[in-house]
Amino acid sequence: MVELKSRSAYILKCAVENEKGISVMDILERLNITKRTFYYDLQKVIEWLEENDFGKVDIKSQVLRVYSDRMDDLRREMGKNTDYFFSIGERRTLEMLFITLSSAAVTIEKMQMFLDVSKNTILTDIRKWKEVLETEKLALISTIQAGYYITGEEFAVRKLISRQLQQLENLYPKTIVRDHLQKSLEELTGHDYDYKEIARCLIKQYVKDVDIKLVSEDIEYECMMIMVSWIRSIKGYVFYVNEDEKATLMVTGSYQSLKKSLENLKQYNMEIPENEVYYITTLLLGIKTIEFSSQEAENLFVYRFTALFIRNYERIACTSLTNRERLSNQLRCHIRPLYYRLKYGLQITNPLSEDVKNKYPETYEFTRRALNEITNELSVMITEEELAYLVIYFVSNRHDRNEIDTSFMEKPKILVVCGEGMATSMLIKEQLEEIMGDIFQYELKAASAIREAYLKQYVIIVSTVYIEALKERKNVFFTSAILTSAEKKEIVRYVGEEGALSKYEKVIQDILAVVEKDTIGKVDRDQLYFDLFQIFQGNNNKTRLIKSVKELIVSQAKDYSSWKEVVKEGCGKLAEGKEAEHLYERMLSVLNSKTMNMYEIRKNILLIHCPMQGIPHGRIEIGLIASREPLTFLNDMEGKLFLFLSTIDNYSHFKILKELYDYLDNEDGIRRMLN
Repeated sequence: MVELKSRSAYILKCAVENEKGISVMDILERLNITKRTFYYDLQKVIEWLEENDFGKVDIKSQVLRVYSDRMDDLRREMGKNTDYFFSIGERRTLEMLFITLSSAAVTIEKMQMFLDVSKNTILTDIRKWKEVLETEKLALISTIQAGYYITGEEFAVRKLISRQLQQLENLYPKTIVRDHLQKSLEELTGHDYDYKEIARCLIKQYVKDVDIKLVSEDIEYECMMIMVSWIRSIKGYVFYVNEDEKATLMVTGSYQSLKKSLENLKQYNMEIPENEVYYITTLLLGIKTIEFSSQEAENLFVYRFTALFIRNYERIACTSLTNRERLSNQLRCHIRPLYYRLKYGLQITNPLSEDVKNKYPETYEFTRRALNEITNELSVMITEEELAYLVIYFVSNRHDRNEIDTSFMEKPKILVVCGEGMATSMLIKEQLEEIMGDIFQYELKAASAIREAYLKQYVIIVSTVYIEALKERKNVFFTSAILTSAEKKEIVRYVGEEGALSKYEKVIQDILAVVEKDTIGKVDRDQLYFDLFQIFQGNNNKTRLIKSVKELIVSQAKDYSSWKEVVKEGCGKLAEGKEAEHLYERMLSVLNSKTMNMYEIRKNILLIHCPMQGIPHGRIEIGLIASREPLTFLNDMEGKLFLFLSTIDNYSHFKILKELYDYLDNEDGIRRMLN
């Protein structure tokens, strides 16, 4: 009597399940066997079919087909056959899942017995796995006592397990894995509970609590991954969760539901570590955004995203940011939780969004463009509310100084207190600096960090939150995040009453006295004091609007031999004589070494930033050069229309630059420039 071994049975099953037949090459690849071995197994199939009167097989054009008058009977008979031959992919997946999810040591002999393959086959698979794991910064190790196990970041191990589970398509290997997970948990806990059912009930309660629907395939996968979480944590593997990610997940209904449900598992003698609650939360939130192979890769993404964001901003705003490293650190601290909020689909409301957009339109526009230059999923998902928070960091950077202020220690202090994070504090600081210039030094603190013993050192305290420790102090001002006109006047009036906080205080008071003496009728002393304070501090020029962009004199488009010729003519539009030559030499040096001074506003339209700090008679100016044919610069940027913008500092050109961008966003503006 002919008996079908597992591999021969697998070949016949593949042919029976495909009415049009199956490619011989496909079978060879699946089973990783030679043609000689295939034809040996095929002979066994032919003999078995003849002996049982089930028909015959034939190969035409390298396609194997079964011909039978009893096909239904043959399918039923094959269904009774419990032998299953794993494909090479399935075999390797099972090997990895056994190694990572077994309660006891996994050896070559154990894998041989279960998978019914030779020792050489297992050793070949292990070599392949070592190569794969090395690319993911993981390592496959073996010792006499522990058998085979994986070392490396647990984040990466879980990702690996997840991918392997999702690669299993056929029912039989899935069943093998489920049984193995159950067996491992029984041996690790010493109890024979139905752990898949416990996981399913946990998901069922979660679905009810957060009011969502899950398809059955998702539930099957998530049940297994929850069991994976329990096995790995019981074995002592710690899944690291970033503190910012914890803070983001903690406020979700998903986390609250799971925390409560997992607390109930104590009745099954299961103590689930806190980090695993966060991990399971991320599973059930169904993340569809950027995926990373490890925590290190995620950290690197945030670092690179921030660096590129800042570089883009400097290029687009034609500026050089002061205290760049400090700004980078601040932005990284904000972008990480921002990434987690977007990753888990958590929307925030920013009540300051419209105020920030209206108060700082130039910085808002440059920040928006800087993000648009980054082509990844995170930048695309950033909402206007999130964008407004990012704008505040760049706004606050305007008032940082690279130079050491020797009088800093002598300046009186203002404390800004907020309960809504660093962004709100910096927004208030920026507004106070606009009112009072640099006569004060500012400290920013969260409400939770306030200690009454230290409050005496501050001349003024501005707070957006009501704190018991502040309510009795006369120098405390409770305000909104965007200071109203009345709040600004009240703060300035207090500054005046304290006396001598501004070097112009005596002059202001003398003017007020004269005005009150010689004016008939009532004088609004607070308003007049506020206006005089602003004038003497020089802040009236700080936020003035530039009414129009200087008229662009557009020459006829002509031919240029190189980009250097374009740059030389462009510098001639911005300066004259030796100043133009000096500027040209500077620009050649800059453009030969880096690309920071160029920005592609639109296709074939390039902005070239020409800083004129240190050049006599430097001014803010715009010059335009038009070329008949596209010209390519060293950084491979290509253009036909070149806008040269000269600047004299980091910020005074902002309004002109924004108007230029707005103009070029309009198709009519483009046509006017090109005609």
